[in-house]
Amino acid sequence: TKNFDNMHGKSLKKLKNKNPDYSDPLIYNTDLCDKVMKQIVPDYVATLTEINFPKSIPENRPTHVLENNFTITELEEVISSKKKDTAPGFDNITYSMINNLPHNGKLIILNIINEVWNNRIPMPKEWKHTYLKFILKPNTDKNNEESYRPISLISCLMKIFNSLIKKRLEWFVEKNNIIPNTQYGFRKKKGCGDYLLHLITEINTAMTYNEYSLAVSLDLTKVYDKVDITSLLRKMLK
Repeated sequence: TKNFDNMHGKSLKKLKNKNPDYSDPLIYNTDLCDKVMKQIVPDYVATLTEINFPKSIPENRPTHVLENNFTITELEEVISSKKKDTAPGFDNITYSMINNLPHNGKLIILNIINEVWNNRIPMPKEWKHTYLKFILKPNTDKNNEESYRPISLISCLMKIFNSLIKKRLEWFVEKNNIIPNTQYGFRKKKGCGDYLLHLITEINTAMTYNEYSLAVSLDLTKVYDKVDITSLLRKMLK
């Protein structure tokens, strides 16, 4: 269709190389490529056999609310929240395609998700494949491995699955007050502005009573890359 051609025409223009003399060093410089990959891939990752999983889970134990099957209402809420198309993964399935499916089509997706959720079928391999694109940061040296920002293009179906889990976890932790009220990051209806207001209030209160205010600010470089995966999995299992 005309709209389809226009959309892809604009995408092609953005991908056109404005500088004909430019060559991607990640393609032609294998040493640089190796250094960039080491920025995101750890030297060692524990295998499943090295993690102390529970030996057995009682079959007659009650099902936790978080383990319930996902409903069509939950799925449709997540799909409707994906209003803007993003770059698809290897399967080339976009949010628009999923959103325009008939009700029966969405029920099929829901059934696959619940089968995976209950460990009755393996996760589709297409959902686990990620296309990794490295973007050169503005005003940086293209021959420096730290000048590249990795962008992952993940299957939209996988992202929908992740969103279902995320929304359910958010609902559970907020309902049960698991997260302290002093945490403002990564929470709905809370942000940096709220924390700054709280901090200013504390400082003003201290000044009113001729007291001192102490604040500690920490900025950890590449904090997510430094998380010990084995320890994280063990903590989640508890």
